[in-house]
Amino acid sequence: MSLTVYTPRALAEILGLDPTWVERRVTQHPHHRFGRKIRLTEADAMAFIEAHAVLAGTDAPAEVPAALLELRPGRAPRGRRAKPADAATA
Repeated sequence: MSLTVYTPRALAEILGLDPTWVERRVTQHPHHRFGRKIRLTEADAMAFIEAHAVLAGTDAPAEVPAALLELRPGRAPRGRRAKPADAATA
């Protein structure tokens, strides 16, 4: 039986990513932990890669509903500034 297992750093090297970036995010995806050591099987590595897939022609993650892709950025609403206590009583 042959089992291929990757460390987060090895996966980062294969994918050409910053090892620190992968190490911070790998625990949010399927993985195996042996004490403090994290290892990924081929299936875990593929799940990590698929979780970061994007829709063609967009920068949005694949799991974003299509309705959200229609939204366009706008101006943030401006809140009213609180008046100083002296001005409020005058």
